[in-house]
Amino acid sequence: LNLRAMIVEAKDFAQSGTSYNGFKGSYPIFSPDGKTVYGITFNKISGLYAYDLVTGTEKWRFVPEVDGGSYNPGTVNPVTGDIYYGTTVAGQFYCVGPDGKLKWSFDKAGSLKSTAPAVSADGSVVYVADVPGKIFALNAADGSEKWSKDLGTPGFAMLINGNELVVACKDLNVRFLDLTNNGNELASVAVSKQPSDVSGFAVADDKKTIYVPLIGGGLACVDIAEKKLVAAKIDIAKNNIWAPVVASNGDVVVGCK
Repeated sequence: LNLRAMIVEAKDFAQSGTSYNGFKGSYPIFSPDGKTVYGITFNKISGLYAYDLVTGTEKWRFVPEVDGGSYNPGTVNPVTGDIYYGTTVAGQFYCVGPDGKLKWSFDKAGSLKSTAPAVSADGSVVYVADVPGKIFALNAADGSEKWSKDLGTPGFAMLINGNELVVACKDLNVRFLDLTNNGNELASVAVSKQPSDVSGFAVADDKKTIYVPLIGGGLACVDIAEKKLVAAKIDIAKNNIWAPVVASNGDVVVGCK
């Protein structure tokens, strides 16, 4: 295994005011061809920055016209390469093309201090969960609204499983929404603690077992095929767990506050 170290040091991020504008509340995402890595800055102006994965050279940046900090990890469309992300200010959800140009924006969602958007496998629909508790299904081509569902609670993790959208909510429920019927709720599974905000699920190789990171430490385990709880809380640490992933041997690797 050959490891290559690459450091991107940038001090010229667009910012509003005197506070330094670095990366926080997000994580790197990649273009479908694996050649570009994207980062979203946090403070006041949430710019989207594209870097060459080999050299670390900045390829382009998208800087919104309106200030708005971001706690919303971005998502890349697997077909078109478009990048989606939002900010903590209501009405700011962006679709940026792989050339760095704004393709469209969506202004009906509230604050997006929430989970990353989810995109259908065919790249045609993007799903957005906002803090007021709504799920929006948007046409990926132009950002027009296909339908919305009011869950009444923020979504902190989200994934597409066939014709279902699985959402871990602040109210301690993992909800299953029917994508063929405008997000109608099919079932819910209660977990022991609040899912971590600005996070996501880890999915096992069997594609039916998911791990839900929890505020205060630990993971819940849910069988999304049977829609049942496998483990209410797997003790790992005594503080917040974020962004779990499943390794090739089945181990779950997490970051802890």
